[in-house]
Amino acid sequence: MERAPQSRHGRPSRVDRTHVKALLKAKPDLVLRELREELERTTGVAISHTQMWRVVRELGLRLKKSRSTPLSETVRRTSGGAKSSSIGSGRSRRSD
Repeated sequence: MERAPQSRHGRPSRVDRTHVKALLKAKPDLVLRELREELERTTGVAISHTQMWRVVRELGLRLKKSRSTPLSETVRRTSGGAKSSSIGSGRSRRSD
């Protein structure tokens, strides 16, 4: 016995997938928050973070930066330059 294909429940999405693809092609480094803001600014459609992620995933796109993207300008702290809170006089702070 073969099952009939099930229909999708709920309302159809208001998000134009081709528009989202065009936005990402024009600005490939957009993060989800920026993409949502740009979509709302250009189309007037406001969606949640989760829905934006679903749309991006349905388009087969990934949320990883490419290896050709320049490194962040943020300076990382090294273990040699960081101060430890455990360095002190060596004496216990508890009174006997």
